Amino acid sequence: MYKVLSPLSKITWVMLAECGAKLAQHFFGPQPGIRAGGGETGSSRAGLGPGLGLGPQDVDVQNEVGGRDATRRKSNMIRVFVSSTLTDEIFQLLLSRVSEPDELALLGRWFIKDANAVPPVYVLQPIGTHFPHYDDCRPEAVQRRNKSLLSWRLTETRLLQLLRSAASKAEDDGDLTAEQTRDFYATSVLERELNAGLFLDPGSSVLAVLRESPRQPDAPRRLSRLLRAAVDAEGQGFMSSLKSRLLLHAAPRLHLVQLVGGGTDPRRPEHARYMSAFCREVAEHLEAEINGYHGNTDEDEEEEARFHNELCVQFAEGVCGRDQILEKLHLVMKKGGALWHCPLVVHGGTGMGKTALLCRLAHDVSDDAATVVIVRLLAARHPLVQDIDDVINSISVQVCRAFKLALPPLTADPAHRFIDVLTEVSQRGRKLTLILDSLDCLSEHRSAKKLRWLPTQVPPNVHLLVSADDGGAALANARLKLGEEGLFHVGRLSLGDCDRVAAARLAAARRKLTTEQGELMGRNLEAAGCPLHVQLAVAAAARWTSFSGEVELHIGADVRETVTLTMLMLERRHGKELVGGALGYLVLAREGLLEVELRDLLSLDDDVISEVYRLSPPPSPSLIRLPPLLWSRLRLDLQDVLEERWTRGVALLAFASRRVSDLVSERYLTAERRERSHRILADYFLGRWAGKLKPASLPGLSLVLSDRKVPPQPLWFGTSYANIRKLTELPYHLLHSGMLAELQQEVVGSADFLFAKTQFCGVSGLVRDLEHVAQQLDCTESRLIRDALDLMRPGMDFLQGHIDASLFYTELLARLSSLAVEFPEVIGHLCAQCEERLLEKSEPVLIPRVSFLQQPGGALAHTLTATHQLTELKGASVLSVRVLDSSAHLISLAGDGSLRRWSLIGGEQLQCVEGAGPLDVGASTVHLHLSNDLLAVYTRTQVKVWAMDGPELRPVSVSCSEGAELVLGILADCVVSVRDFCRIRVLSVGGRASETAVEPAERQLTPDACVTLANRGSVFVVSKQGFLHQVTSYKTSVSTVTLFLRLRHDDVVLSACVSPDGRLVATGAADQLVRVWSVTTGSLLDSLIGSDSPVTSLRFYYNFLLSATVSSPEVLVWNTKYDTRHRPSPRIPAGSAHSALTQDGDRVYYVRDPGHMEVCSWSSQTGSLDLPLAVSAAVSILELLQLKRLLLCGLDGGTVLMFPLAQPQETLGIPPPEGAARILALAADTCENRLVVAYDDAARLFTLGSRDGGISVEGPLRSVTPSLLHAPLTAMALLAGERLLYGTACGEVALGDFLDDNGGAARELEPHGGAVTCVVTSGSGTHALVGSEDAVQRLWALEPLTLEHTMEYKGLLFTGILCASFSDCDRFVFTGSNDGTIKVWNVNTGGLLYVQYLYSPVVRVLAARSGLVALTRQGSVVRETFRCPDFVSPDYDPLRNVGNASYRVTSRDKDQDQNWDQKQDQDRAHVQDFNPAQLHLMSILRAKPSATCCLF
Repeated sequence: MYKVLSPLSKITWVMLAECGAKLAQHFFGPQPGIRAGGGETGSSRAGLGPGLGLGPQDVDVQNEVGGRDATRRKSNMIRVFVSSTLTDEIFQLLLSRVSEPDELALLGRWFIKDANAVPPVYVLQPIGTHFPHYDDCRPEAVQRRNKSLLSWRLTETRLLQLLRSAASKAEDDGDLTAEQTRDFYATSVLERELNAGLFLDPGSSVLAVLRESPRQPDAPRRLSRLLRAAVDAEGQGFMSSLKSRLLLHAAPRLHLVQLVGGGTDPRRPEHARYMSAFCREVAEHLEAEINGYHGNTDEDEEEEARFHNELCVQFAEGVCGRDQILEKLHLVMKKGGALWHCPLVVHGGTGMGKTALLCRLAHDVSDDAATVVIVRLLAARHPLVQDIDDVINSISVQVCRAFKLALPPLTADPAHRFIDVLTEVSQRGRKLTLILDSLDCLSEHRSAKKLRWLPTQVPPNVHLLVSADDGGAALANARLKLGEEGLFHVGRLSLGDCDRVAAARLAAARRKLTTEQGELMGRNLEAAGCPLHVQLAVAAAARWTSFSGEVELHIGADVRETVTLTMLMLERRHGKELVGGALGYLVLAREGLLEVELRDLLSLDDDVISEVYRLSPPPSPSLIRLPPLLWSRLRLDLQDVLEERWTRGVALLAFASRRVSDLVSERYLTAERRERSHRILADYFLGRWAGKLKPASLPGLSLVLSDRKVPPQPLWFGTSYANIRKLTELPYHLLHSGMLAELQQEVVGSADFLFAKTQFCGVSGLVRDLEHVAQQLDCTESRLIRDALDLMRPGMDFLQGHIDASLFYTELLARLSSLAVEFPEVIGHLCAQCEERLLEKSEPVLIPRVSFLQQPGGALAHTLTATHQLTELKGASVLSVRVLDSSAHLISLAGDGSLRRWSLIGGEQLQCVEGAGPLDVGASTVHLHLSNDLLAVYTRTQVKVWAMDGPELRPVSVSCSEGAELVLGILADCVVSVRDFCRIRVLSVGGRASETAVEPAERQLTPDACVTLANRGSVFVVSKQGFLHQVTSYKTSVSTVTLFLRLRHDDVVLSACVSPDGRLVATGAADQLVRVWSVTTGSLLDSLIGSDSPVTSLRFYYNFLLSATVSSPEVLVWNTKYDTRHRPSPRIPAGSAHSALTQDGDRVYYVRDPGHMEVCSWSSQTGSLDLPLAVSAAVSILELLQLKRLLLCGLDGGTVLMFPLAQPQETLGIPPPEGAARILALAADTCENRLVVAYDDAARLFTLGSRDGGISVEGPLRSVTPSLLHAPLTAMALLAGERLLYGTACGEVALGDFLDDNGGAARELEPHGGAVTCVVTSGSGTHALVGSEDAVQRLWALEPLTLEHTMEYKGLLFTGILCASFSDCDRFVFTGSNDGTIKVWNVNTGGLLYVQYLYSPVVRVLAARSGLVALTRQGSVVRETFRCPDFVSPDYDPLRNVGNASYRVTSRDKDQDQNWDQKQDQDRAHVQDFNPAQLHLMSILRAKPSATCCLF
């Protein structure tokens, strides 16, 4: 529970140990080994948390006044000590008030002047200087140590008396103030901590909880004297003073708890009750603070920008010796600012001051008010390795806010978003300077150090500067990408510059050196000339006093030696294990460590504990901790090496320099110690030793079990705040410690951990963690879960990470369910957890039963979406494009015949040639070919060749085929064609030609798709007959024409390509499948499922296959080397014209294209196709009767075919009416005994019966004729009583009656604003839903016909519903929409209960047992269970996971209708006296308005 509400706030914890035990039980449950009565030791101890300025210290404090042991409590509360330093002025004043020579000698012996301080000070000498056995803890030196200890106490008492007496005299003389005199008297350590922390900078987030002392009762005078003697008056005064100051600083967030009765006596029962109440109140306040904290993305971005800006200001100060390179940078930026230019790269050795140089440049540029400067110092977050996507996303957001631009969509590629933002800033004429320091600190994710994200050209008015270390991969790739033009080297500093930097740093520290010390420093700085070396040397020299001996004066000749000497000094003072352990944990931590975490880790490290207690045993073997004083001393000596950083609201300790961290790692972290330290870190963040006894082996003691007093590590601290420290550190340390079982159980296979990490650290961070696991362990399960989360990333980015737990678990389950059987231990356990969490929800939820979303592990690796548009060609489509390898140019051929050359950097058009290509041709029939310096534009009948002379295109030749000659392709400068479908011809640009015949002669070559393989000198031709031919050419002659294989396709082949090695051929067909064939054997190796439209373009790229289609801006990237065991679930072709689904979802019937004359039958269980059902005409409508298991096919000619599912060969039919009307819709009643066929002119009613074990049809019995003013009927439902509810293409809704003697004249109902898409009835026949393409759907009660609810939904992509179904219990309505969602509505209230994204429009939905079965337009079958509690909280928001959506429900007034029905019953007796002449319609309407009007 280490949480700070803002980076500037400070939280103070002051509590007793027994409070800590109770608080731990409140937050984390009962902990074994902790007694609620006050811990195992029974001692009273107050802990001060981090952030108070003096470092963490456990101070013995007793703020409970009164009791029998007041003297001991007073000694614990008050620490009397001699000031360690006195200014020269004050010390001389004190000496002037001392008259005795021995007293002057005593002061002069213990206080020595340090002339290196500015101003000079007198320093109290270490106790061991005059009492050498004071620190000797060896058992044989006990007597000498006791003697030294007694001597020091006497000396300390005498020094205090002298100083106090002299200070009092000086105060009496007016030379000292009362505050200065008070420093020589007793003060509370707690008060000193508060003075240095809370009272110095109270902030706005202080939470203080104090308890009041009991009021003393009135008593006789003698008893009062006894009470006053028992009460510690001095301590009570100190605590009263502290409380009054807290009231001033902590109000209004100060909470007082009254201590009453016998609560002061731990032996009485009232004490336990009081402690429970006290801890409960503290816990409630803390829990309210935690639950009230909600992370804000905007605040996080502002904090990140503020952090880097403040650091930039600090680094810019004191830059010396860099004027020349700064001048060069300013000059280059000024010259290239008006044109497109390359980024600038500053490079140099580690520690050479590149960061300070760029910060100084940023400071100089910011002097121009018109220029916005944005800085990212990547090394400032060390040891955190940052992801390039996160960095450039953060920069893009900050740029947009600075210039008030619209934020680009998160779904776009970060690098493209970055370029688009910079371009928009440039186009607006604004000035921007971006500084990205330390590229070597980027992670390896997406090969960031290869700099593919770095633009080669930056637009005008925008400057981009980066820095990299010499010898690193980032600098090498920058040279390859940008050349030497934009590189600037940062060299060594001269000796004079080093001296000036050192003098400035010493002055800032208020220190100086003696002449000898200055000469020593100068000799060591001369060789290196490194700013980091100067900084470390100054830090070491700042500890020198003017009286330091030569043995204390050590500075290394370079950074490595200086760090080594510093480590040796620390080891001598504090111990090698303690120093190595503390620094080693800081090196291994992913983001750094809290001070309290580091102290806990050192307490868990047995090597450190053994060193600390090597000479004397711990006070209590059952409770072993690192003594706080040891850490405080070490922390003070490390202040120049470490720094405190605010990250996510907490203060973390980390190394100030990446170079120092690397050197510390080399010195202390051997392979064995690294793994052991990772294991201790992993155990700590697992909470393994919280409340448990850990074995310890100490010198002089046998193996003991001790409590290390480390806190638990829950995943959640409250209902809305997770343990971010655990989420960040635990996966990293489990991986590197080799704790694989815990890694799979606690991270990879934990649904709760995955959700918490996604919610608070982002899906990108979680994907990177799982990627590291998959790479280092070759873990298939981790890779599959990572891929699943990667597939979920676009949806989460759209919601900006604010997703609900149910949405996360649902989507994860919908992607991984099919893999649970194959990987039961991890993925199976993960899916079971997701289902369990969903079942625990007290809100409506849909629980997937199968994988219906794109699952991981298949061939589809990536989906690339176009994010950048060069321009828009008015009235012309782009038919073909090619990128020139020699430059950043692109050639495009448009449908208007124009050939254009574009710049890929600026997007501008460089050249346009009209008439270069044919007019009005399809994209699959025109091609661009590049070879050497020639560009060819060819179709099947014409070839135009152009020479590329630099940036210009010059026509060379034009050739047209004669007769039945078709162009197959171009090899080098030769055109390969087929003549008369039987002879291959090769024609060079120079006019030379050769021919050869196709063998065998009876096989005609009718080309369907052609692929040119220039490196093999071959053209592969796929004929319409499905054969694969290879034409091999040498120069201008045909070498061979080989008939290879028979490639069997189910549809027309639209594209083909051959792998670079010639072993594989891939074909794309109109059935949306990509097939991969073996050229050697002709066998079908794989069928790639995932495209949503016919595949019109294919290309191999190493082990990947790229496919595209003219109907989508997406490019699919397929991995040809994927594990075939993880093939995705099969599905029907996307976008099928008509489809029908069985109620159990086991079988789907579909018609692929509108013109097809066959119905396919597909099993969702096996993924196999049965023999198609042949029909005589194109299918216009497809319906399935679930009870009778009867498939209905409406044909264009008006015929209705009926296929029994059990015996599809026994086909029945309803002949078309006279005039061969078109069938518009089919509908049956709930019992499926009646069937309605809607034609253009009327809807006709038929009876379905059984005869001789089969189905019989009788009719038409009756008909309903729609109004001539209505549009064509689009959807209908047959109601009870042979009534027909239908809707039309223009939104009209009407109710017809087949029993009406007037020919079924329809009654018009409330119309819709768009075409009616579905009309469905409930299973009980009591309700009907009418949905349309507008935002309105209406729920009607049928007995009598009454409009119950009007449900309006508005969303970003919502264009109405496509299908609907009532649940099996008729309590809910499921609707499938064009926006790719399934929505669940409450029939009783009309309210929206749940929205689920399926990422594809839902074309069919059916009620199943306790849930639904659905079919998406992509062809996936969806099976889900719906859970809804009887009571849904009023605070529940079904749209919390839907962006920019709203809904409204308008329901009829049932009370008003009930009163109106009662009035009708009263007047029913007078109906026989009704006279139509007496009716006055307007008076009736004025007298009684009605919510609904029903006429029958």
